[in-house]
Amino acid sequence: MEVSNVSSSSSSNTYVSNTKVAKVSSPLTSRANKRYQSRFKKEWLSNSYFSTFLRECKTDITKAVCITCNVQFSIQNSGVGDINHHIQTKKHQDRTKSIEATPSNRIDTAFNITTTELNKLCAVEGALVFHTVKHSHSYISHGCTIDMIKKCFPDLSTVKNITCDRTKVGIMLMK
Repeated sequence: MEVSNVSSSSSSNTYVSNTKVAKVSSPLTSRANKRYQSRFKKEWLSNSYFSTFLRECKTDITKAVCITCNVQFSIQNSGVGDINHHIQTKKHQDRTKSIEATPSNRIDTAFNITTTELNKLCAVEGALVFHTVKHSHSYISHGCTIDMIKKCFPDLSTVKNITCDRTKVGIMLMK
């Protein structure tokens, strides 16, 4: 609120008085002065180009995470414009070229199987570990069971890729 003394002469639309005038800022003027801050939008992840490197920052909705560069950057000023600016940085360009030049070391490409097959494999291994624990079998007998399953069903691709011996069972149970 702003207060001032008015003591000017009368003109066509001005009234003279020696009283204090208070200017009250209306909600419309205060909204006009506020800056809009962009927030992360899930729809950006549906863009095939952005989905390869862009993730939402869990701690701040005005930031995004680039998994290629392993860095958080602000998107509060212009949203997609900030993402495009990050894409043009030298660090992002170098990292993208490096990733394209080297073969992928993701687990689904390491086993040369699709993600759905990998999910099936994880489900089978998890079920076998659960069965071992539920019935109080030893880790050594679990390894023997895996070998027996591989011999009984040699043609199944999921069974061929099971690698759940006693060491892996122990680690799975600790987590």
